[in-house]
This record gives sequence, C-alpha cells and structure tokens, in this order.
Amino acid sequence: MTKDSISLEQLMQMSQDGDEKSYRLLLTKIEALLKQYLYHRMSHHEDMDDVIQEILISVHHSRHTYHPSRPFKPWLFAIAKFRLMDYLRKIYRKTGKQGQVSIDSYELEIEDESSVTNSEYDTELLHKALDQLPQKQRQIVILMKLEEHTAKEVAKKMNMKESAVKVSAHRAYKRLEVLIRDIEGSK
Repeated sequence: MTKDSISLEQLMQMSQDGDEKSYRLLLTKIEALLKQYLYHRMSHHEDMDDVIQEILISVHHSRHTYHPSRPFKPWLFAIAKFRLMDYLRKIYRKTGKQGQVSIDSYELEIEDESSVTNSEYDTELLHKALDQLPQKQRQIVILMKLEEHTAKEVAKKMNMKESAVKVSAHRAYKRLEVLIRDIEGSK
C-alpha cells in the first residue's frame, strides 16, 4: 500500500504519532480539498491562498483535537468554515459592505458589521475553551457542533440517552461561554 492510497484518517493518525512524511502528504491532500471547497465560496479568488494558509495553521494547532475513529473531512471542513467566516468578517469590516454572503449554501443576512464580528468566536479561543471541558462534554460539543451530528446520533455513538446528551450539551455550551469570557479576560 502506497502513502497515496492511505485515507486522510490514517494520515492524520500517523501525523499525530510524529510521522513527518505523512503530515506533509496530509497537508498536500488537504490543500487540494480546500481549494475545491473555497473556490465556490469565495468571490475574491486572489485571497484563496491566504485563507487556505489560515486553515492549515488552524489544522496544525488543532490536530490534537482530532480523534482517528471519527471521519476526517467533517472535522477539517468545520475548521475551514470557521476560517472562512473569519475571512468574510474581515472583508466586511474593511469594506463596510452590507447585504448577503453565501456560506455553505446558507444565506447570512448582514445588517451591520457588529452582528457579524461578534457572532463567532475565534477558532483558537474556542479550542482552548473546549480543551478545558470534561472529556464527555467536549466530545458531545465536537460531535454536535463541529461534526454536525444530531443529538440522537450522538446518543447512539456514546451509548447515552438522547435527553442526557441534550442536557450535557446545554451544560457544555453554558460552560464554554464562561470559559471563553475568562480566556478573553486574561488576554
């Protein structure tokens, strides 16, 4: 089996284990995926390389949060989506434009700059806060918010009742709010 035929999940696991060649190959494959992902989501294609670089940096800093038993692409595209949102906020902050921006086929109404700039947390800040949650809550948040699984799917995966997943998720979100405020306050 050649390195080219190895799955992204396997490449990431080998990368997490310190295999530098696997990590370089993973980044090359990720870059190709990101170009496809961003091409139809960005109107300023000249900025695409910068956004890809930001995503790759976030992947590098967040790679410890990836669990090899989970699909890689949803994890990657969750990071890509956050970075794309960061890029769009920066563009709208600079230009002062108002209107609609298409993100993953959602129409995001932009009424004023503050509604966009305050609507999402910085990716690194979010990951710092996530790292402080208990493992079960962290796993539930990652599955539901980053990998976009339903509470029912998470309950099945984690061998929990759906109501327990919802309660745990609610508590985790409340705790995340406090943790993020604390982290922001310590800067």
